Amino acid sequence: MHLSTARLPIQANLHSRRVFDSSGLYMEQEPTRLSGSLTPFLSNNNAPPNESFSDELRKERDAQIAHIDMEILRLQKQREEMTLAYQQALSPVRRVPPEVWGRIFAQCSQAGYRGSYNHKSEPWVISHVCSTWRTIVTSMSALWSYVYCSPASLDTVNPTGLLDLVLSRAGDKLNVVFRYKSFPTRPPRCTPEEIEEGMTGLFRVVVRYCRLWRDASLHIASNHLDILHTIEEDIHNLRRISLFVGTYPIDSMGPTVRCFRVAPKLTSVHLSGSLWNAAEAFPWAQITNYDGFAGVHAPSNTNLFEVIIRTAKDLRTARFSGKGIPRVVPPSR
Repeated sequence: MHLSTARLPIQANLHSRRVFDSSGLYMEQEPTRLSGSLTPFLSNNNAPPNESFSDELRKERDAQIAHIDMEILRLQKQREEMTLAYQQALSPVRRVPPEVWGRIFAQCSQAGYRGSYNHKSEPWVISHVCSTWRTIVTSMSALWSYVYCSPASLDTVNPTGLLDLVLSRAGDKLNVVFRYKSFPTRPPRCTPEEIEEGMTGLFRVVVRYCRLWRDASLHIASNHLDILHTIEEDIHNLRRISLFVGTYPIDSMGPTVRCFRVAPKLTSVHLSGSLWNAAEAFPWAQITNYDGFAGVHAPSNTNLFEVIIRTAKDLRTARFSGKGIPRVVPPSR
């Protein structure tokens, strides 16, 4: 008598490479990766490890999980930074044309403008925002075309170098104001001799860019007339000149200044301060507006009033002050 036995499914060994199916066949499977410290205890029936051993294994896994969590946080932060940078790269500000920025910067400079020679003025502040704005600002000569120099300017580091940089950025519409003395002013931290030397150096830089002058207001000392005397080039852009000469003693009131003789666009002259020989300094035939003294300069006894009245054929407005105006006697009845 033969007994038939049913084929019973063999349980798979969870820790073996062979896994049997219901038909009794086995298939290869990647074993469960366990710590090398646990493998000896799972492959036999010996006594299990103590609790301290399992605690050490748990701490090891917890440390690995914490490391993975920190890595996840780092990647999440990196993703947020990349998202923010991407949004900034696509900001509408980056798509504004340079011409539009130029119009905006011009409007900012016109409101409470303090002159480009002041390092706290609008052109300098705007140029410190980013490289794009700096390129736009430095290429706009209109933002650097107003320069104001006074003894307070000597407080900056390398004032002559800074002034030379500003004037190099200005175009042919330069409006320059030079005050060898200004009241009120914050006294710079230097002696009177250093102030005089420093202002003389600044004035030499201003005169070096005389070809760019469009509107010049010069309050200078009498010894600065020597610097004006050194101008040898034509001043083609000058339209208005206001000249104040201080009362420092010099021989015969200084040299005869003729630097403004070739200024084809000059139409307005304002003279004040001490009396000096201005009869040959300006092209009076083309002057339409005059405001200043009319005195007689010694020793040539040149009457500036007579020179202007006889020469300035197109004179529209004139205001004379001081001595030298001939007395007009009304006709007797």
